[in-house]
Amino acid sequence: IRRELGLTDLFVVAYTAHCTEQDNLELQNQGFDALLIKPATLAAFQRLCERARQGRTGHCAVLS
Repeated sequence: IRRELGLTDLFVVAYTAHCTEQDNLELQNQGFDALLIKPATLAAFQRLCERARQGRTGHCAVLS
């Protein structure tokens, strides 16, 4: 998405019900910035928003 649309600063989040460590590594390799695991809490969503405000860090954070 970033490459095709030229959106290099786009903060990309995966949202899933289940994720293994291997899945997280794969998402990181694919360029995701964060992983939000269902059911997401308000606190997790707030941390996600704060990470997005800080900008891309080059690694995928797991938030639940």
